[in-house]
Amino acid sequence: MKRLILSIALLTSLNSIQFNALANETSSNSTEVVQTEDKKAKININDATLAQLTAVPGLGKSKAQAIIKYREIHGNITDEKQLKSIKGIGKKTLAKIVKKFELGQ
Repeated sequence: MKRLILSIALLTSLNSIQFNALANETSSNSTEVVQTEDKKAKININDATLAQLTAVPGLGKSKAQAIIKYREIHGNITDEKQLKSIKGIGKKTLAKIVKKFELGQ
């Protein structure tokens, strides 16, 4: 009987230790996911491919192609005013998409 009680106590302790280790691992993975999503949230508009641009809500294929064409003709996009000058991108579209991009050199 004593053996049975000791075995149950030992198993309960081991399960508790494994549960705590799993909880800590899940917590750190959640932090990594949030950081990864934050990094993914911003796309460098000057390096973005057609697929990356069309994945942004508010941009379809034609607007994404217009962005690429603008970059080819004018060079890097460094500010929001340049985005507004692209065909199909007005105030509403700009407001939707500007938070998704990194603008720069």
